[in-house]
Amino acid sequence: MSTIDTVQYLPLLDVGQVIIYPIVTVTVMCIAYGFYIALFSRCIQLLRHDGVSRRSLYVWSTVTLFVMSTGMVAVEITKVLQQSVVEFTSAKTRDFLPLYNFATHDTHKIITIAFGSTLPIIANAAADFILIHRCYVVWGFKKRILIPVIVASFAVNLISSIATIMLIIGLRDTRIKSNLAIAENAQNIQAVGFIMSATFNLALTLLTGGRIWWITRCAGPSRTYYVVTTMNKIILESGMLYPLVMIVHLSITNTFADFQLPIDTLPLVVLAAGIAPTLIIVRIRLDFSNADDDTVTQPPRSSHFMTSIQPTERSLHLLRLSTVGTSVVKANHAKTIPRAPQVVHAV
Repeated sequence: MSTIDTVQYLPLLDVGQVIIYPIVTVTVMCIAYGFYIALFSRCIQLLRHDGVSRRSLYVWSTVTLFVMSTGMVAVEITKVLQQSVVEFTSAKTRDFLPLYNFATHDTHKIITIAFGSTLPIIANAAADFILIHRCYVVWGFKKRILIPVIVASFAVNLISSIATIMLIIGLRDTRIKSNLAIAENAQNIQAVGFIMSATFNLALTLLTGGRIWWITRCAGPSRTYYVVTTMNKIILESGMLYPLVMIVHLSITNTFADFQLPIDTLPLVVLAAGIAPTLIIVRIRLDFSNADDDTVTQPPRSSHFMTSIQPTERSLHLLRLSTVGTSVVKANHAKTIPRAPQVVHAV
């Protein structure tokens, strides 16, 4: 090995890379994953309590997100262990050949990178499904809303998939200059995919929350009930989590050099993709349960409100925007109240 190669890989043997980086990465990731385990368990419990058969798509999407997050945690731990062992061995023996081989053409590393790059795409697609369906329901099952967001989601995931394929091809052997160029281009495309994904999820959250706000506004203050405004607040707050984590990931990876990253935030992006929609389900269901127990301050049933703004059979499905059923919003038990005559046309 030449001197220039030795100097090139010396930053990998820094204390921050060998010790601090893996410890911080695994610690933060495990804390987030532990929270996700508790949240997922509670979510499944609530969905089963409300009837799984009527929400099988949401259950499968939620389970898929959890499986992808679990896989990402396993992949990240494997990657950190592989890298730490090679770096520590090279630092101890001063033999840089294993480190050089690992950095340029290690098969196990490529497999780990392949899984680590594919799982975020699958998780993002599952999260998009939940968010798109919720938006579609809130907008009254309008195809002019559904088709554009599906096309946008497909485009985002397609770009990320292309970047992943290019990255795997380029990193097979970075000793070849053409492969190195492919890998660099793939990383740039991957960054664009992350930016587009964050923008899309943010827009989808605002589209859903904005529609709910507009419906309550057109229905008038007397119909702006607790359950609807609460759902809007929870969707906006929890829906912002995934885009914000992705923005933090992009900021960190583009601020620090490759050998100076204090933490690998990619697993947190995958965890956030699962936590965000799951958190919406749990928060809304628990909030409705608390509202059921409050017989004094509970406002009129939300089914009055929802039926009045969308007087069709499908309007009853607007109550599923939280992806969970609740005894607060049973249309069959709704008392007849005066209906705003032109509210539907107004929204």
